[in-house]
Amino acid sequence: MTRMKISRRQQFIIVVCLASAGALAAMGLWLRPWSDVHRIHADGITSYYVYSAADAGREGKLPAIIIVGHPLSSPYKDLNAFKNRFDEPVLLIWSGLLCSRTEDRPVDDEATWASKRQQFLTLLDDYKRRLSIDVGRVYLTGFSFAGVYAWMLAYDHPELYAAVVPMSATSYPRQIQENLEAAKMLVTVVVRGEKDDTPPRDLAAETRTGRLVESGNPGSRFVLKAGEGHRDMHKYWRENLQYVLQFRRRDDNKKMTENSGNTARSSSEAFLAWAKRAAIVMPASHEEPLSAEAQARLDQMLEGKRFVYLGEPEHCIVEKYPFRLTLVRYLFAHGWRHAAMETGRSMGWRVDRYLETGDASYLDAGIEPSGPQDVAIWGKTLEFIDKYEGPFHKQLRHISQSRGPDTPRLHYSGCDLDVGMPLGSVEPIRRLLEGHTDRRVQELLDSINTLTGPSVEEQLARIEALQSRVTTCADILPSDVLGELRSWLSFLHDTVAAEKRPRMTQDRHGHHLWRGQREHSMMQYLDRIVDALGRDEKLILMGHNGHLSKDASGLRFRPQLSRFWGWRSWLRALGYEAFSRLTRCPLDIGTPDGSVGSHLHERFPGEVLSIWMLYGQGTLMMPTGPRTVRLHGDTVESLLAQVGDRFLLPLNDVDPQAKAILSNANLRTSWGYYASADLTAQADAIYFVRNVNAD
Repeated sequence: MTRMKISRRQQFIIVVCLASAGALAAMGLWLRPWSDVHRIHADGITSYYVYSAADAGREGKLPAIIIVGHPLSSPYKDLNAFKNRFDEPVLLIWSGLLCSRTEDRPVDDEATWASKRQQFLTLLDDYKRRLSIDVGRVYLTGFSFAGVYAWMLAYDHPELYAAVVPMSATSYPRQIQENLEAAKMLVTVVVRGEKDDTPPRDLAAETRTGRLVESGNPGSRFVLKAGEGHRDMHKYWRENLQYVLQFRRRDDNKKMTENSGNTARSSSEAFLAWAKRAAIVMPASHEEPLSAEAQARLDQMLEGKRFVYLGEPEHCIVEKYPFRLTLVRYLFAHGWRHAAMETGRSMGWRVDRYLETGDASYLDAGIEPSGPQDVAIWGKTLEFIDKYEGPFHKQLRHISQSRGPDTPRLHYSGCDLDVGMPLGSVEPIRRLLEGHTDRRVQELLDSINTLTGPSVEEQLARIEALQSRVTTCADILPSDVLGELRSWLSFLHDTVAAEKRPRMTQDRHGHHLWRGQREHSMMQYLDRIVDALGRDEKLILMGHNGHLSKDASGLRFRPQLSRFWGWRSWLRALGYEAFSRLTRCPLDIGTPDGSVGSHLHERFPGEVLSIWMLYGQGTLMMPTGPRTVRLHGDTVESLLAQVGDRFLLPLNDVDPQAKAILSNANLRTSWGYYASADLTAQADAIYFVRNVNAD
């Protein structure tokens, strides 16, 4: 058989053909994600569109999300970032409106705006003519200056859109500021990073506009992400687009108002059906064992977590103690050996010493108001604290003592100022220095003993003098003792200085500003506690829900302006807003840094489990005595009360209709007042108690 010879030229051709086929195959795989992207040409502008789910194009009229494209972005990249990522089929359109924009012109350039606004109306008509769009569900969005343009376009003709979602967009253009009335007509979700450094860098002005927009429409939101910058907002884009898909254009909503009662009822029924399936009954006493179901769910939620928040809606209700102790006992048995509390640092030291020694004399120092005005402020709540805190600490020691041999005990810390007992840290300082007989140490102790009695200004001057003199003891005190002494003196100075704070009964605005400063101090004290932990050590953090919010920017101390919650919620919200304006007291947590909870959550993403306690009705202790709080139909607690008496409700797998309620929830906060929040962003589970008591 004759062997066929192949010339060099033929070999070369074969190699080239094989390489070309391989390259084409690779290119096919590379282009596959973009193969479903289509083009539209109109008025000299190229736009792109894709269906967010397979076969979505055959499902009739679809909601349309129109992305005002950034010239430096890719339509393929932007569209495929959202493809198959929504809970329903959606038509995604990337508009090339700004691709020809001249970069050296400002975003609000009048000549450019006059041209682009008309061009976009032409494009919108063309989209509606060529594509199967539900005209009642058209949503505009964009990022950076493209987000500004989306905002401007939406407010230019708000009757055409259901919502606008400007991402990392500034609001200074007059096309927005002069048309803020449009915020009442369509849902606006403004998402911005606190550390956004793009011009004009005026966070205060952006926050004012965001709050104004948010107050104009019950569905609108101003989302300020603490500690994050301009580009960081990309990761929040999809979730906020998903949120607005529940809304329709305003004229369509008007047609639906006659059915809003039925809608609210059906949403409530869906919520209750889900909650009754998901709720896990909890024992009324911390001494009762958890059910196997409760243990299994807690194990699941705790996987990969290092920090657990146990948040409470009120400080002076008896039912918070079984809530805390039940979960602390379980967590202690699963390796949690550190607890921090929203209480003064010196009080935390006393409790920790008691847990270690069993000497109950450490618990004898209670809160002692420093003046008549503080006596009036604390009032009857002091009696509640004296009655219930001691037994709680003794139960903690019982839990700590239940450990096995050669295993660490429970450690306890306070992460707050010693409000109400400004000289509370004098005793820890004395104990720190006891046993040191050097004359210089004795002089320090003598000076510390002179702090009782003088005015606040004189106390601060003496503490500052003490801080200066500490360096003279550097050669006789061990370095760890010296560092601890400096830390305690600094804390003592902070606490005494807090006695100059404006009291709420005299200056609400000033008191609100001080509370923001206090929150920042608590973050610093908590950082000190956390940084002292070993890498594998775990922490339980207890305090008020407000302090333990994972998303402090989304927590509002007023009810929602919401059609779902009814006209009472509207009236209450308007009343809260009016009161806020009269007293100049904002309805937020008081600091752009967020809360203690959001601070730790941002430091350790994915390692925090947050459990918030909520209650239905009952009595709580106020400074003037017990106060009765009734169940109101415009709160999420009114729905939870229909589920059971006491239960744990995980929020990690929520029915979509139930999530719509939880994401726009009215709830009770301090002293029975209203707050509103997306509960699924604040907590991972709710611990609900139907009835609470002050005694």
